[in-house]
Amino acid sequence: MTIFKAFAARTLLPVKINEVATWVKSGGFAHEIHFHPMDRDPGIVAGLVRVDRFKPPYATDEIVVADIPFSVQISEPEQRITGAKEIVHILDEDQYVAGTYKALSALIADMATPLELIADMSKLSVPGAVDHGGILGALAVLFPPAARELLLDLRKRGCIGNKEVAALANIPENYVEYLLGERWGTVLTQLCK
Repeated sequence: MTIFKAFAARTLLPVKINEVATWVKSGGFAHEIHFHPMDRDPGIVAGLVRVDRFKPPYATDEIVVADIPFSVQISEPEQRITGAKEIVHILDEDQYVAGTYKALSALIADMATPLELIADMSKLSVPGAVDHGGILGALAVLFPPAARELLLDLRKRGCIGNKEVAALANIPENYVEYLLGERWGTVLTQLCK
């Protein structure tokens, strides 16, 4: 099961970053994940992940430790996206998600992401457009399909607006319109196959 499928049926929001980290650790992809707040300009670095793999003497398996420094100069919802993006990146080298990332990359190439959203994404990653897939992967975990469907229905009925959706999911409001759109629904369907 991919990380995207693992959170797909989730309706309780917000998805906590520690829950995402626990899933990665319980799957054996990392033994430890440490977060390090830093007072750095997010234009230089909003967040990154360093994964160290080592094999202690006389051990049969390697130990995987991930360190994730993140800027405290961005909003909490942006910190959540940055943290989730870096946690998902721990899985990058693993064959476990390689096919999923290829599918996501193909979908991203085929869909037109609004320029305003690309600009917002670039705040969270120096090579924002390059790390586009990582950010969208993080959003798929933080805003799972089951929760999306419930909130989409409530919004269509006029019960809530984008501001309330953003507050419930603890994501930036400017992402909501895109995440509730048809294109994003197509991406989620592919990710969660």
